Amino acid sequence: VDHLIGSLLLPRAKREDILAFRRGVLGSDAVLHALDPHRDHLNTLFGKYVQDRGHEHATTTDGLGLRNFMELVKDAGLLGAQLSRHHASLAFAASLEVKEDAKPILQPGAQFEEAVVRLCRAFVPSSGRKESPRVVRSSPKAAPPPAASDDDDTPLADEAELIEKITFVCGKLAALLAHLKEQHE
Repeated sequence: VDHLIGSLLLPRAKREDILAFRRGVLGSDAVLHALDPHRDHLNTLFGKYVQDRGHEHATTTDGLGLRNFMELVKDAGLLGAQLSRHHASLAFAASLEVKEDAKPILQPGAQFEEAVVRLCRAFVPSSGRKESPRVVRSSPKAAPPPAASDDDDTPLADEAELIEKITFVCGKLAALLAHLKEQHE
């Protein structure tokens, strides 16, 4: 039974939570719109952490590994009371492609943006720093989820707070990028 739960059920549940986050949060037009003004900075910062922190011939298509991602999060000053190293590494892992043979490397664009949004959720008080909206809503202390109909497109309860935190986190990342540019001049 332990083997069945550990090897089949838990990975599937985690995969379903990851996909639910992608549909619920990353499928939100408001969240995507909030990311729009930051995409250029995010892409540039991604490239700097792949090229400057990786080997000299690295390109952004090589992707960003966990070590460099954690260095980026630390350098941006995001780690602290609201974001632990553990939650940052969960944000990284949950943003990876959901495949058995996928490499643990974030790709530029959508995967990296997903990781940033997952970091932002740690700063939303009602999120409980969980990776999945379903996990938060199913906790005994959380309010029950609103009743949804088949045609209900209700945004997450904490969507407005998440959008505020996108601005906060992306601001810290933009400040880091500016600092890195100053160092190279």
